[in-house]
Parts: sequence; structure tokens; C-alpha cells
Amino acid sequence: MTADFAGQTALVTGGTTGIGRAVAGQLAAGGAHAIISGRDPGRGRAARAAVAECGGAVDFVAADLAEVDDVQRLAERALELGQGCIDVMVNNAALYPHLATADRGFFSAENEREAEARGVEKVALPARGPLSKTRAARQKERWFRRAMRWRAGCEATISTLKHPFSMARATYKGERGFQRYVGWSVITKNLCAIARWQTSRPLTRRRRAADG
Repeated sequence: MTADFAGQTALVTGGTTGIGRAVAGQLAAGGAHAIISGRDPGRGRAARAAVAECGGAVDFVAADLAEVDDVQRLAERALELGQGCIDVMVNNAALYPHLATADRGFFSAENEREAEARGVEKVALPARGPLSKTRAARQKERWFRRAMRWRAGCEATISTLKHPFSMARATYKGERGFQRYVGWSVITKNLCAIARWQTSRPLTRRRRAADG
């Protein structure tokens, strides 16, 4: 980043790790007063020290953007630190799902810890190889098995994408275009599946009521 942000105040939400922290560092290197926010004070202190090495003033404000009071407090504190003005706003914060799942190729203890540290309540990653008694019991729990069924059900197969969702011939050009076309086909398939599920729920309730 070559832009000059000297004299400007930048607020970066979700600025304690990953992209947010990198952006805050670039803004600080450009001379900005970087204000970073995040939920974890420990990560906030570490991020503040790392961003400060890039140059410029850096402040950290702990805030959970899922809480309205925290959002208000962050806004007030950022304006106070910026002396009444925020010149650059980078909204990088994300709300993490309560459950995350993937196939066993993504399993590692580190991935589980990282997801849980980011606020994911339940992480369903099937382990590889022989399972300990504790691990086997975890993977037999109802929520874990439901997550596995959901993951398998949401994955689009080549046959369903090729015929009902027009993936027989990609209209975008080049490798990136093909990837984009496949992505849109998968999204379309999943949206249709969600719509069918939503519309079937009232019918199922009426049938149960009639049977009862």
C-alpha cells in the first residue's frame, strides 16, 4: 500500500488477526492512527504491538460487534481517540456460526482450537486414523452426527449441477471464469434445496396435525 494516510484516523474492526491485522499494519505504515477492535483483549494487545512496529499510533478497543452496547461503546471510544473524526473505516469483523463442519481432510487439533477461539461453539471435524475413546464418543454425539449429515447433504454432486443447473457448458471464459461458473451453480443448487425445505415445513406440520 503506497497511499499516504498521515494525519488520518482509521478504524479496523476484526483487526486482531488475519486480514484485519494486516490492513491495520498497512494503514499504520502509511502514517495513519490505527484503531483496531476485536473481542479478545489478549489478541488485541499482541496485535497492537505488531501493528505499532509498522509505524504510526495504534490503539486497541475490545468490543463484540454482536452486542449493541459494545458497538455503541466502540463508536464513542473511536471518536474520542480520533478527536471526533474517523477518516477511514474498514469493517472486517465477522460473526462466526455456532457450528462448523468439513470433511476429515481438514481435521487437525489446531483447526479445532482456532475455530473455537474465534467463537464457533461446536466444531464437527471427523478425525483421521484410530480414534481414542474420548474422540470416538465425541463423534457419536447427536450434534456431531447431524452436522455430518448436513455437510453431506449440502454438497452438490456433478450430476445435479450438470443437468438441472446448467453446468453442462460454462459460459464464462478461462480458468477463473470456469471456477466462478461452478461456484454459482453450487450456490443455485443449495438455494433451491433450502427453498424446497422451507416450503415443505408447513405441509409437514399440516400432515402431522391431520394425523394427530
